[in-house]
Amino acid sequence: MRESFGRFVVARIEEEGWIDNPLLVPVPSKDTLPDALESRSSKMVREALAPTGHLDAVFDGLRWKQKLPKASERGERRKDAIKPFLQASNHVRGRNVVLIDDLLTKGGTMLASKERLEEAGATVLGAVACGQTVYEQTMRCFGRYSIELTSELDDISKYI
Repeated sequence: MRESFGRFVVARIEEEGWIDNPLLVPVPSKDTLPDALESRSSKMVREALAPTGHLDAVFDGLRWKQKLPKASERGERRKDAIKPFLQASNHVRGRNVVLIDDLLTKGGTMLASKERLEEAGATVLGAVACGQTVYEQTMRCFGRYSIELTSELDDISKYI
């Protein structure tokens, strides 16, 4: 599965014309804390891209400043609520970046990540997500969608 995700990421980057060796920055998982050597999200992206020859482009450019409250315990996941907890590395300044995530639900973390990277001086070319949270059984589960994520999604089925 991860190897397929890696091929998909590389194909999307090539199709979109995101050239100039962009940094591939994983959207941080909840364990991407300042003292973590490796997080679940960076491990997933590294394993997925290892067979593609793009492993050198993966960069952990985002971290949470502290542990976030669990979403199941009323931990807010809206962009404006989580952005203050997110920090970007200074090493992204002047670099082209593509965000990589395993799952898109409403886009709050993706949008907060994009804004933090841009504030740190990066140019975010776009993002690639492997899957989406499915709330309705009538939605086509597998397929390829391109959406313009400019605000959080209340219902992803409206956009695909």
